[in-house]
Amino acid sequence: MKKFGGLLIVFGVVTAICFAANRQLDNWKIDYRVVLGANALLFFLSVVSLMLHIRALAKPNPQAFIRSVMLANIIKILVLAISAFIYIQAAGKTVSSKAVFAGLLLYIIYTWVEKRATIQLSRSKQN
Repeated sequence: MKKFGGLLIVFGVVTAICFAANRQLDNWKIDYRVVLGANALLFFLSVVSLMLHIRALAKPNPQAFIRSVMLANIIKILVLAISAFIYIQAAGKTVSSKAVFAGLLLYIIYTWVEKRATIQLSRSKQN
C-alpha cells in the first residue's frame, strides 16, 4: 500500500479541491466534473501502470522493466487522447477546454508521482 501512497494523496487532494471549489471552478469556466473524471481515470491508469512496473522489476531481465515503462506511457496517452476526443465530440459547443487542459496537467502530475514511486522501488530492489 505504501507504493500507492503518492497516487492516493494526489487523488484525494484533487477530488477535495474539485468538490470544495466547484463554484469557483465554474466561474473560471472549468467543468469540475470533467476534472473529476480525468482524475479518476488517471488514478486508475497510474495504479495499473505502477503494478506493471512492480511486476517487471521482479523479473531478472532489465529490458522487461523498460518495456513496461514504455507500454504504460503509450497506454495512458492513448486512453487519455481517446477520452478527450469522446468528451469533445459529446460536449459539442459546451466543451470546457480549460478542463481538458487541467486533465493534461493532472497527467503530468500523476506521471511524475508514478515515476518517482517506480524509482524508489527500483532503488530498494538494488539494495
